[in-house]
Amino acid sequence: LIVGCKPPSNSKGSISLKELSPTSKLPEQANLVLAGTKIPVDLATRQTGPEFAIELSAFGEIVEIERYRLEENSFALIEVLGENYDPAMPILLSEMMLNSPWKWKGRISAAGIRHGATAEIFLKDDPKPLFAPNSKVWKVTATLTIDAGEQTTAERVLTFSFVPGKGLLSREFGLASSRIPIDSIPPQSTESAK
Repeated sequence: LIVGCKPPSNSKGSISLKELSPTSKLPEQANLVLAGTKIPVDLATRQTGPEFAIELSAFGEIVEIERYRLEENSFALIEVLGENYDPAMPILLSEMMLNSPWKWKGRISAAGIRHGATAEIFLKDDPKPLFAPNSKVWKVTATLTIDAGEQTTAERVLTFSFVPGKGLLSREFGLASSRIPIDSIPPQSTESAK
């Protein structure tokens, strides 16, 4: 064991949905990054039955809503950026092995247009988190392939970062939109710094 490093939650290299507590109370503020522009937003969470929503507000208006479903065996994405995922895409499972992918197949709909889609999803620990440097950060990455019609596909990477006991602290949807903690470096800045 290397000094200063923590082993996975158990010897099998797995972590459970319960350990990640995805619906933990989030900070009241964050930054919304839209095409590289950082906008301070207020966060409000709402849970109705299994549905968990995160509302992002700026200047007294809701600018984005993330909707998830928490069930006994999964935490799944229902809607974000006006896109609905049918069935909901499981981004956490009851028990997950590190770097061992699971798959999703369904439809994405936005503005009345539906496309078939698939995703390969996996969990890993984040060795260099941009936030919560004194906490363990777990990153879920979903590589989404969308049927764009006429035998073409589009690909998008969705990223969700969880801190045990603190919940879903950040999410990135390609370059379109990210929600990050106040003290974080915008995701686009990290790419240009490499």
